[in-house]
Amino acid sequence: MVITIRPAHFWEWTGNIIRKVLSLVSTGVTIRLATFLEVMGSTIGKALSWGMMGNTTPAVSLLDAMGLIILLDHS
Repeated sequence: MVITIRPAHFWEWTGNIIRKVLSLVSTGVTIRLATFLEVMGSTIGKALSWGMMGNTTPAVSLLDAMGLIILLDHS
C-alpha cells in the first residue's frame, strides 16, 4: 500500500500542527504564522489542482491569498 502526500496537504497539516502546539503558548504572532502556513498550503493545493485541469486561474487565487495574508498580518 502506497500513501501519497500532496505538498498542499503537507503544508496544511504542518500549519494545523504548528497552530495546535503554539496555541499552548498562545500569542497573536504565532497564531498568525500558523494561519499563514495554512492559507498558503490550501492555496498552493488549489492552484496545483486547477493547473492540472488546464485552467489559468491559479495566479488570481494566489493573489487573493496574498491579500488575505496581508490582512491577517495587519489585524
